[in-house]
Amino acid sequence: MTFSWSQTDSNSKLGTYERQYRIRLPQGYTGKEKTNLLIFFHGWGGTMKTHDWKEQANNYNTITVNPQGMEDSDGYVWGGAGSWNVDAGGRTDVCRNPSDAYQYKSCETIGKTGACNCYTCYDDVKFVEDLMAYLQSALCIDTDQIHASGDSAGSMFMYHMVPKLAEAGSKLRFKSIAPFYGANLQNMDDVPASVAGTSVISFHGKLDTEIPVAGGLSADGYLYVAEATTLSEYAKANECASTETVISTPYDSKNSQTCHEHKGCKGGARIVRCIYANEYHDFWYTYSMEETFFFLNTLKTGNSTVLI
Repeated sequence: MTFSWSQTDSNSKLGTYERQYRIRLPQGYTGKEKTNLLIFFHGWGGTMKTHDWKEQANNYNTITVNPQGMEDSDGYVWGGAGSWNVDAGGRTDVCRNPSDAYQYKSCETIGKTGACNCYTCYDDVKFVEDLMAYLQSALCIDTDQIHASGDSAGSMFMYHMVPKLAEAGSKLRFKSIAPFYGANLQNMDDVPASVAGTSVISFHGKLDTEIPVAGGLSADGYLYVAEATTLSEYAKANECASTETVISTPYDSKNSQTCHEHKGCKGGARIVRCIYANEYHDFWYTYSMEETFFFLNTLKTGNSTVLI
């Protein structure tokens, strides 16, 4: 089901505008029992239709939400290029002669344009917080079991959003995020101690040149932080081991996958990064959603072994 949402931005110059999202309720949902929720953020140029979590919603009794990123790129690119605001608007230190910089109308409106722009400037953190507050009032959601996943720019947004919510003291907290081939832009790695309690299960291709897993300059001219650096900061916040241990999963043999974990996290959190030796950017397997839930299903809350 697709719905429209009237969103008021934190910046008065951007006013109120329409947002869209898709939502799927699991089979048998009655609204009488607290239900887990997963929200998925599509990649740059993608849409809320990019991935349908129907099977997982039913198998794991989970409400799934796919919001649409803003497409206000002045028609410079195909389809309006739906994107997410990672606060890079107007910055000059996150790129080096990029080949695909685009000015979004929202950034022009608030005076945050520059050579490194390639994302919207609408306040997506506020949008997610407002949308989730509404859904919590309308549905029976287990607020301790809210999770997020996303790919590429959607993953970059998750890495931006979770710390922002924590620093603001928001009631919205994510039990876990599962980013696919994403990373923070250079000089924008922000992982405060207040993110404690959020697990990170990341998936990345070793041969990715668009968002390099090891950080540095991408093929299209943007500068990134190594994803291992960001995960080590999440490990520190969750009081996990500072070093990683190689772990095994049922999916390792499918596409030369190796997973590394900061073990011993406080409160049952998990900090895991899975690397695909032969993959570039934008990979998505038939089992990617199932593997995501495989990890989410292993998380613990106190002495409870059931999450999803």
